[in-house]
Amino acid sequence: MSSSEELSERLRNLRCTDIEAFVGLGRYVTKGRGISGVIKERPEEFKVWEVLEGGVEAIDPRYPVTSPILPWALYVLYKRDRELVRAVSEFAKEVGTRPSRVSVGGVKDRRAETWQFIAIPTSDHLRSGAREVRWHSVAAKHIGFIDYLSSSKIIANRFKVVVSRIKEFSEGALSDLFGELKSSGVPNYFGHQRFGVVRPISHLVGRLIVRGEYEEAVRLFIGGHSPFERREVQEMRRTFFETQDYGFVVDEFPSSLRYEKAIARHLMRRSGDFVNALRRMPLRLRRLIVESYASFLFNKALNVTLSEGLSPLEPTVGDLITVPDVYGYPSGQVFEVTKWNIEEVDKRLRRKDVYIVMPVPGHGVRVPRGARGSALQKVLEEEGVRMDQFRLRGMNEAGTVGSFRPILVPRFNVTSFNSLDESSAVIDLEMSRGSYATCLLREVMKSECALAYVGNPHVH
Repeated sequence: MSSSEELSERLRNLRCTDIEAFVGLGRYVTKGRGISGVIKERPEEFKVWEVLEGGVEAIDPRYPVTSPILPWALYVLYKRDRELVRAVSEFAKEVGTRPSRVSVGGVKDRRAETWQFIAIPTSDHLRSGAREVRWHSVAAKHIGFIDYLSSSKIIANRFKVVVSRIKEFSEGALSDLFGELKSSGVPNYFGHQRFGVVRPISHLVGRLIVRGEYEEAVRLFIGGHSPFERREVQEMRRTFFETQDYGFVVDEFPSSLRYEKAIARHLMRRSGDFVNALRRMPLRLRRLIVESYASFLFNKALNVTLSEGLSPLEPTVGDLITVPDVYGYPSGQVFEVTKWNIEEVDKRLRRKDVYIVMPVPGHGVRVPRGARGSALQKVLEEEGVRMDQFRLRGMNEAGTVGSFRPILVPRFNVTSFNSLDESSAVIDLEMSRGSYATCLLREVMKSECALAYVGNPHVH
């Protein structure tokens, strides 16, 4: 059985109760019973907006820099129920630039209403003259100029989330669960949307790309189907997987599966050119696919440490730590915990003066010594991959250097929660950038079916 056949079979036989384990999500740290429920039944029931350095909120920006003396023109991008890569490509077309020249601060949920900052070179902005553009369920408005835009400029994400279909809502129970999280911390897993929930395949395709199995990656990307997709789409993917007929993909796949069609079209012209076929996807998307595999490995390793009883609040010899910056985020420089400094590290950890971090795999990070490093090494060996393979021989532009990620969410704040009626509640919260609100919400909802986190009140 080939790699794509093995992974496709696992995907095809997936049950909704197994999705979280499939993407590496594991143990809860809260002990209380969850409130159950569903989020994102409608996109407007999950609102998220970025907060820029200086406290500028994307949902209501009051940005002071209006003179085009800085190199980047800053916009707020609003989207409703639309994926970021597509929205960015469409925005670039509207303002007459290339998608690769659009800088973003962070990736936001698809099934949601989102407000986020994006930027293009000031020269592109002045040439286009675009102040505000709208298309479909997306809009972008120019608000000023900035020296540069990256994730480091985003100091927080704020959320307003409606949880519906709660079986037994109790404000007291919800308060107790949030209290538990304040004491224990929230495991800093990569959330469901990093991998897909209806079709959790990005990390599987990423695995094949990292291993250099480009033909298998193409076959799985186009033909791998999950039981939660629309029946007609499942049948189309199954037909391709069995026949590998690229003409069928071009002629019969719906226009919404545009990347599958673009890859197939290329292979009809250049048979066997699988690397360049994958390049028909935007570079930003290819990087996200590779990074989703690294995220899966991080999740698995973090889950191993929690399953083995390693407290995320207690350092062990060999751990890596980092000092937070002025906004409370990891500064980037890491230090090793030794038997000589462990007592001091323990004191500083309790004061939140330092964070324990673990590597998100890539070719530029190392596996730490000690128990947490052993957990990651165990996962890498089980997967049959090495850190250096993330350079991506043959497609190095989509490779990832890796990073260090706190094992607990650095900062979160539940500002309010109130019942709307006997079966729904609204929760307002703030999360540190790079952390997932769904990973906090799963600790209080504990929905058995992961589809509950993408708006599907699935009965199983």
